[in-house]
Amino acid sequence: MRHAEIDEEIKDKLRFEGQRLDPVELLYRIREGQSALAALKSDEGSNEGPGKKSFDQFLSQLPKLWHPGEV
Repeated sequence: MRHAEIDEEIKDKLRFEGQRLDPVELLYRIREGQSALAALKSDEGSNEGPGKKSFDQFLSQLPKLWHPGEV
């Protein structure tokens, strides 16, 4: 954003996008992707993980996800 060669219009678009993004929603999407990748790698699939739960369930478990040893 501080680079002089980047047009102000592009910087404005990036600022708008940054304000629009929700870090918790992004975390949920990352966890969904991780769960999907794990299910693809696993022969039996996975019945757990953010990809199998609603966003509200994910949010309710979020405080517990930060415990030491969380994978």
